[in-house]
Order: sequence, then C-alpha cells, then structure tokens
Amino acid sequence: MSLRNTLILIGVLVLMVAGLYAVRVIKAPKSEPKPPEVWSVKEEDITHIDLRMPQIDKSASFQLGEDGYWHFNDARKSPVDLKRWGGIVLLVSSPQSRRLLAEKANDLKEYGLAQPQMIVKITVKKQPSVEIYIGDKTPSGEAYFVMVQGHDPVYLLDSTWFDVYERLVKEPPKPPFERMKTVKE
Repeated sequence: MSLRNTLILIGVLVLMVAGLYAVRVIKAPKSEPKPPEVWSVKEEDITHIDLRMPQIDKSASFQLGEDGYWHFNDARKSPVDLKRWGGIVLLVSSPQSRRLLAEKANDLKEYGLAQPQMIVKITVKKQPSVEIYIGDKTPSGEAYFVMVQGHDPVYLLDSTWFDVYERLVKEPPKPPFERMKTVKE
C-alpha cells in the first residue's frame, strides 16, 4: 500500500471519529435537574410509621419488631402481610416531589394544609421524628400539596404516593390468616 493511500485512509478515519463525536455531543440529552426531596431518612433507620386521616377519623400504625419484621403497632403486634408491605418503607423514606411549589405558604388553607387529609409520622433511630402533612389534591388530580412540620416549603407530591398511604389506612395489610378471622367474625 502506498503512503498516499495510507494518509487518505487515516484522514477518512479521523473524519469519521470527529463526525461520530459531533453527533453524540449534539444528540446528548440535556440532564434536567432532579426535583427536590420533600424529606429524606435512611430506610434502615425507620422504626415506626404512623398514618392518620383526621378528616375521616382513621389511622394505622406500624413498627419494626425485634425480629426485623414489620408489625401493626397494636396490642397484638400482628405481622403485616409481606406481599402488601414490600416497598412501603422505601416509599416512605425519601420521596421525590414533582416540584417545589412555594418557599413559604402564606395561607395553608389554600393548599388544604391547615386541616390536612393525612398526617404521616416517621420515627427514626437517634433522630427526631418527621411529620408530613398531606393536603388537598391539585386541580389536575395528579399531585397533592405536601409540607413537613417545622418547615415552610410546600411541594407537590405525586398522587400515587397518597393512594398507597391511604390504602394502608383504609385496607390495612393484614396477613391472609388475619383477614380470614375478620370475615368469620
């Protein structure tokens, strides 16, 4: 092969590499900033989860047992249904908001936070508890107004989060043998 042909092939190769690089840089998706976390606690540090729905006077309370499994926080300390419980602690630990709505709410009633639909209390090892207020659903129905006790910002939290929490209160995750007792009684 002649020197001329070798130089032409090297030139073509350089142009191809430069073209590939240019295409990747131009088509590279711009990374959007992550929405802010409403709260964040380590999943392994959560010891209690309390859910209250004051407007309908219902609640549910769960605690991590000494056996390492989650139980209802009641006199019987019944275990939760693991099929329904899977992922709940992760869900509670640090949800991403849809967005920060307001640095400080002037009127909590505007967001349904003066009388929240749900109050979620998370007890964590060696830290203060975190109490979250979930207010009204947004007009679009896709999110809820949320704030953390002692903090001013109001966030939008996806409505599916509320739906999961609400189901824990209205349809507690009782294991199959516990559900059978309820039906017989």
